Amino acid sequence: MDFSEQNFIILLEENKRLKNENNELKDKLNREAHYYLDKTNEIIRNEISEHIRKHLIFDLDEINEMIRDEISQNINLQTLTDSNEETDIKNNIKQNISNYNLNKNMLFDIKFANQDKNIKKENIKKENIKKDIINKSDNNKNDNNKNDNKKSDNIKPICDLKQINDIIKEEKMDICVITHGGCCSNQLVDILTENGYNIRTPIWEDILCHCPDYIDIDIPIIYMYGNPMTSFLSVKNRGNGHWIINQQKLSNNENTKLSDENLLRLMLKQINTWININKPNVLILKSSEIFEESILDKLQTFLKKELHSFPIKYIKPQTTLENLDRDILMLFQKYKKNINTIIKKYLYDL
Repeated sequence: MDFSEQNFIILLEENKRLKNENNELKDKLNREAHYYLDKTNEIIRNEISEHIRKHLIFDLDEINEMIRDEISQNINLQTLTDSNEETDIKNNIKQNISNYNLNKNMLFDIKFANQDKNIKKENIKKENIKKDIINKSDNNKNDNNKNDNKKSDNIKPICDLKQINDIIKEEKMDICVITHGGCCSNQLVDILTENGYNIRTPIWEDILCHCPDYIDIDIPIIYMYGNPMTSFLSVKNRGNGHWIINQQKLSNNENTKLSDENLLRLMLKQINTWININKPNVLILKSSEIFEESILDKLQTFLKKELHSFPIKYIKPQTTLENLDRDILMLFQKYKKNINTIIKKYLYDL
């Protein structure tokens, strides 16, 4: 199943195309047939939103069927004359309905085929073996090792975020770009830097690029997020350096307990924290938006400055969700609810 960023972009472009087509049809129908497309669209959006909220994993065929039925019912309720122009309008609407069918692979569906009962049982057995090994190892540790473990459990902040405003002013940072990692943020920072903004200061490199919590600062903040699964794999695939440092930054703790699960959990926690921030100096961006034409107006409106070199040229990422090993699949399965909630927000703003 293809969860690539390109498919998200295709989906957004398809939605935009359909919206433009519907606007054109609305103008014709309002003039000739008094067909209130806005009302129909509102009904459709409400029905789909309610359906998606109820089902973490939804069947796109079912939604497409619902769309067809809803529009057909509204068309049948309207009194259309037999003029050739109005007949063409009605046929165009029907054609538009058939075009509404999108590729299922664009959407999220974490039904991993190889996560059957046998794999789950095997993983439970594997976890039990790990626990036995850990318990035996713990029993054999001496006092010095125990003291070292206690020391590693201590929280050692990278930075006192309460003092961050003073540091930002001292380093003359213009914009703070924050992400969970693995979602093209460096491309955004590169282009903003070309536009004259000072972003890559020492404190940004140390903690703010992956700042875990909201910070009340006096400069614009751009928070960008993407598909948490591909982002997690992108960070993991870059090697131990990024894997370790990102966990430390996302927790603001140099002694954080390192693991794949800790990385994913911290990423999900940060996303859920930031996407719910509603402040005038905070702009929430989806990673796919930096490749769309609309990003220029969005950033210029937010920053109140003319910019160049947007949108950014899209380059197909190497990270995919194909052929994942069992441990990663089971990790995604464990956090499936949180992952799907974020992806729904990413695709539909739900």
